[in-house]
Amino acid sequence: MRVTKEAQERREEILDAAEALFASCGYASTSTNDIIDRVGIARGTLYYHFRSKEEILDAVVLRFTQSLLDRAEQVAADTSVPLYDRIAMTMMALSSDTDLGMELLSCIHKSENALLHQKVQDIMIDKSSAVFARLIEEGNEAGVFSCAYPLEAASMIMTYAYIAFDSSRQIAESERERVIMGFITNTEHLVGAESGSLESVILRIFGIA
Repeated sequence: MRVTKEAQERREEILDAAEALFASCGYASTSTNDIIDRVGIARGTLYYHFRSKEEILDAVVLRFTQSLLDRAEQVAADTSVPLYDRIAMTMMALSSDTDLGMELLSCIHKSENALLHQKVQDIMIDKSSAVFARLIEEGNEAGVFSCAYPLEAASMIMTYAYIAFDSSRQIAESERERVIMGFITNTEHLVGAESGSLESVILRIFGIA
């Protein structure tokens, strides 16, 4: 007897299968047949939800992006953790350093996926800025920051962070140090923090103890 599932549940199953295959085999090596076989559906069912493998990639990337943002928001909201620790942990929660995350990053950086890359970047910066604005406001209340425009400062920081993380993976060690130190200095200026107060926090974000 054929099991009929709600459309949204079936769609999520397809995306779950695609995520697992992209992470283990890579996007290029995964076919729609592989996804169909893993879910156990007819080809027509796949195409009812997604017109192509590229459309599946778009949906996987956007779902993965939202999962990072949800995780970051949850971390930021935990006021039992000291503010500076939460800033580092929230930024690290946005990291895509998993097998799936690295594969998706590789995909969206390709020229044919430029529009998807821009869309993801816009979503990440917009939504993460709202999260970090609340942390800056908390810092203002605690007297460790002096920032008149928390949301605008957060947007600038997250835009810079996106570029800094991207470039730090691709440049020489000497240049990477300049990028990181520039990020620290400019972030401190934007939030009105004491010079050097955010250095250890941001070095943790970049994986430097």
